[in-house]
Amino acid sequence: MYFSSMKFFNFIFLVFYCCIGFSQTDDPTIDTLIQKGNVFNYKNQDSALFYYKKSYETSLAKKDTFLIAATGYYYSFSLITSNRFEEAQPLINFNVSEAKNLPDVLIGNTYYNWGSIAYLQESYDIAIERFMIAEDYYKSAQNKRGLARSQLQLSVIYNKLGNPEMENYFADLSSTVLGSGAHSTPRMSTSEKIIALEQQLSATENISDKLKAILYHNLGVAQFDKSEWEAAITSFNKGLLLKEKVGFTNLKAEAKVYVAEAELYLGNSNKALQIVEDLPKDEKRKLPLRTELIFTEAYKALGNYKEALYHNEQLAFYQDSLNSIGENIKISEITAQYNTKEQKKQILAIQEENESAFLTINSQRKRQLVILLIAFLLLLTTLWFIRRWKSSEKQIALVKELKDEMEQKVEAQHLLLKSKSKIYLGDLQFVKSEGNYVEFHSVSKKTLEREKLKEILEKLPPNFIRVHRSYIVNKNEIDSYNSTTVFMKSGQEIPLSRTYKSNL
Repeated sequence: MYFSSMKFFNFIFLVFYCCIGFSQTDDPTIDTLIQKGNVFNYKNQDSALFYYKKSYETSLAKKDTFLIAATGYYYSFSLITSNRFEEAQPLINFNVSEAKNLPDVLIGNTYYNWGSIAYLQESYDIAIERFMIAEDYYKSAQNKRGLARSQLQLSVIYNKLGNPEMENYFADLSSTVLGSGAHSTPRMSTSEKIIALEQQLSATENISDKLKAILYHNLGVAQFDKSEWEAAITSFNKGLLLKEKVGFTNLKAEAKVYVAEAELYLGNSNKALQIVEDLPKDEKRKLPLRTELIFTEAYKALGNYKEALYHNEQLAFYQDSLNSIGENIKISEITAQYNTKEQKKQILAIQEENESAFLTINSQRKRQLVILLIAFLLLLTTLWFIRRWKSSEKQIALVKELKDEMEQKVEAQHLLLKSKSKIYLGDLQFVKSEGNYVEFHSVSKKTLEREKLKEILEKLPPNFIRVHRSYIVNKNEIDSYNSTTVFMKSGQEIPLSRTYKSNL
């Protein structure tokens, strides 16, 4: 079990519910009211309810759909925590009806609120459906916090229903999203996840088509991760048919791209091409890297190298377009520091050489020639310093020229991937293995590539080290670390395993 007592389960909803948040509305008046509500949310529910209600009424006067939905979310949240479910329901209904016009994260939060009502009323089947829909929207929004919260809530419900397989499945997903390794039981394998999802689908004949669609999507992802291509295609297609039936559009494009990739791995290049070609333009834009990669590999397999080259260039364009302006600034700074250190070393070496020469000559002096030798040494020293001074001017100019050349060379250092796209090493913070892909995380971008982590490590310079079976980090970007976690200067937390701890 992931938790130690049922009492904790009874109150976990309230703990996580207090953590719910949404981005600012960019309306100063409304934002101020929401912030006041957030402050009182931990102290006085009546005061929090007052400010949330005031923000909602202000939005109604402005007649702005987004503002009404955003403040309605907060107001409904406060009403639910006060057990005033009937008053919260119209606010939730409005957001659901306007789903196509609102951000995915806001709709995810709305379904989370709606699921919370069913949870508190102990209507667990309905709560499961709503939390899973919330999970789906959070995935579309790439909102890890909301995704982990909804998955953990699903784990709590399955515990109450006495279904340990699904309880552990969602608890494992939640901890994976948060990057937490704090498990009281071993993490589920991909095979165990597949079994849990198949059992859930076979044991829930009366669940809604929308919920079945989400379960089939999750099953397809698990089968895809295990390279069970045909099974994954079947699961994704079942989910897509159900989504088409109920008009549920979330993650449809992602599911189709998964199917296209699976067909590609099965050697069905024409099928893969047909799937991505049939995707509407707006859906292709959601997953440009993966679709262009499929085009490239499929045309290459079919021997159409002209089209393969074109799409490979498009893939490189999408990746390069994510580069930030000034991505080589850090490289230049490091180079300048390096050259400064080298100059100091050269000066110190010259000083040591001078002292050594002076001592050697003095040791050979003869008493009868002391005055002559001293005068001669002074003359030699003066001449030597004059010559060194003149040569130092040339040396400084030469060092500056070499420094400029080195900066240009270092700035140009990059890792050339199989797709011909470039990853600039000076901006690269860490590399993460994600299923069949490798994610390159730089200062302000993330690049997705079908590569193997081990092969990438062999191509990287020594300042890149492995700290986990799924992570490579740039030592220059590490701020600190403890026994389980590496803390990057950017604020990112990377898991550290005992196997690779010695690398630090």
